[in-house]
Amino acid sequence: MYTSNTKQNPGRHFLRCGGFSGNRCDFFDWVDPYGCERASTIIPGLLVRLNHVEERNRELETRNARLDEENIRLRESLLTLQASNNSLLYKFKLVKICAVCLVAFMLFMF
Repeated sequence: MYTSNTKQNPGRHFLRCGGFSGNRCDFFDWVDPYGCERASTIIPGLLVRLNHVEERNRELETRNARLDEENIRLRESLLTLQASNNSLLYKFKLVKICAVCLVAFMLFMF
C-alpha cells in the first residue's frame, strides 16, 4: 500500500503493481474513497506545515546534540580545573604551615 502526496489526492492510500520497472503491470486502485473538496485544499497546507515542523525538529535535534557535546567538554574542563584548584589549595596550606613555622622559629631564636 502506498500513500499519495499529490495535491489532487493528498494522503490517500492506493495499491499498485509491486513489480520492478519494466516488469510492472498497469494495476492501480484507491484503497480509500475520494475525500471532499475541502480536504483536498486543507491537507496540502497541513502537509507543508508538518514538513516545516519536522525540519525544525531535525534542526533542534542537531543543536541539542552539539550542546550535549559542549556540555561534556565543559564538564571535563571543570574536572580539570577542580583538580588544579585542589592542588593549589594543598600547596597554599603547606605555605601557610611553613610561614607559621618560620615565624615561630624566628620568635624562638630572638
